[in-house]
Amino acid sequence: MQNPLVSVIIPAYNHEKYILAALESVINQSYKNIQLIVINDGSKDKTANIIQSFVNSHIDRDILFINKVNEGVSKTLNLGLSKVEGCYVAFLASDDFWELDKMEKQVKYLEMHPENSMVFTDAYILYEDNFINHKWSQYKPELRKLFNSGTQNKNLYSELMIHTVIPASTVTLKMSSILKVGGFDPKLAIEDDDLWWRIAREFPIGYLDEPLAFYREHANNISKNSFYMLKGYLLALRKHFKEPPLLGKPFVQLGILIRVGINLFFKRIKRILYYNSIKISKRHLN
Repeated sequence: MQNPLVSVIIPAYNHEKYILAALESVINQSYKNIQLIVINDGSKDKTANIIQSFVNSHIDRDILFINKVNEGVSKTLNLGLSKVEGCYVAFLASDDFWELDKMEKQVKYLEMHPENSMVFTDAYILYEDNFINHKWSQYKPELRKLFNSGTQNKNLYSELMIHTVIPASTVTLKMSSILKVGGFDPKLAIEDDDLWWRIAREFPIGYLDEPLAFYREHANNISKNSFYMLKGYLLALRKHFKEPPLLGKPFVQLGILIRVGINLFFKRIKRILYYNSIKISKRHLN
């Protein structure tokens, strides 16, 4: 397959300040065979108006815009999946955006490595609108321990439970893999990690060690709510502990929980130090 169709899903909610950059980064990709699915999840700001204006000015492109009441990110993403026409699927948060050759490089990788169900990449971290030259891999150094030249060198299923190394806006995967493992679980707050775990349980995963996306930090990031994220993470773990291959393996489950606890402790310290360095970098930019 020389030029497979890629379906890109953007769930949007109250991101009037950032949505245009996300949309433009998709429509301006060097890889052109893209179906863009944009879903406004009941935004209360001008997000829907900005999307509609963008669609109206790009009537020659394959763009589906759905404007609906607020239902949450999982149901919104699953609605997007129900509209997918491509054999590959990519997700982009409405406050993030991509390098313009991202899709070209990921499609090439997946076509050359058909054994892999999905591939993700490194990302630059923005602080609001400021480029601070920090990368996701600097905050997640364990990435390079899990992959060797783009290929996983460990069983990623349990490792991804312990190390949350996959930024959702960098992922491109086979639609056939999603159909096999199911879509996003609307009962979970950590909907993306749960899907990556289910993918890793069934298929190998690839990694491109270069930043092809921009992950934006700002005051409204849901990841800033530590209690919400921890509760969601534990619910996702409990779900997987009730399913094979972890079902009925209490010592393995305990080992995972201990490693998760240790990792979360050090991650919290690392996060404080890391974001202090980001604020310092931001002051230098200003």
